[in-house]
Amino acid sequence: MTYDSESEASASSVNDNDIKNHSAKRRMNYHEVDEYAHELNSKYGGGKDYFKFYCKAIWVLGIRRVRELEGKVSDAKYQGRMLSKLIKDELIIAESRNRKYDSR
Repeated sequence: MTYDSESEASASSVNDNDIKNHSAKRRMNYHEVDEYAHELNSKYGGGKDYFKFYCKAIWVLGIRRVRELEGKVSDAKYQGRMLSKLIKDELIIAESRNRKYDSR
């Protein structure tokens, strides 16, 4: 199987973008994550277990993605439940993607 140089270049740029996006998420400091998790916890309730869940979600998905998900549930009857469901689904996708890259 042969590859042309254009497809190799685009594949490498995709990998570079993935690395940059991943590292951009990791540049968040613990204070930012903690502060936003407290905000979500007080807004939607849940206690200590949900605080841990929100921290993990913010760290793995990034603040921007969690805010997007929060925007999607603004009209829902049970916003906290819907947000938790969407975050859980996103975490499953992110973790399966990470396992895929780790196995290479």
